[in-house]
Amino acid sequence: MSIEDYDGAISDLTKAIEIYPEYTSAYLNRGAIKLKIEDHYAAISDFTKAIEINPESVQAYVYRGATKLKIEDLKGACFDAKKVSSLGYINDKKKYNDWIKNNCKTF
Repeated sequence: MSIEDYDGAISDLTKAIEIYPEYTSAYLNRGAIKLKIEDHYAAISDFTKAIEINPESVQAYVYRGATKLKIEDLKGACFDAKKVSSLGYINDKKKYNDWIKNNCKTF
């Protein structure tokens, strides 16, 4: 398997999910791969499933919000950004909150 064997990685993660459907990291990793190959809607689906399993998964909200930006769903990206902010984990809080203020005024 090469380092860019995305189909193989997706297949392996899908098998892991079949064995352990509550495996949040498998959904996050599979979603990240789908994002990398620009399968945005499938990536959002995986990140959403990770959130359903763990509603406090900051990483899932960050990835989902970033993916929503790629498909120009600003409202959805703002929702996820606000959720990340409410969960209290932000590396650069001022920059993050400025982004929310500048982009999420109407939501």
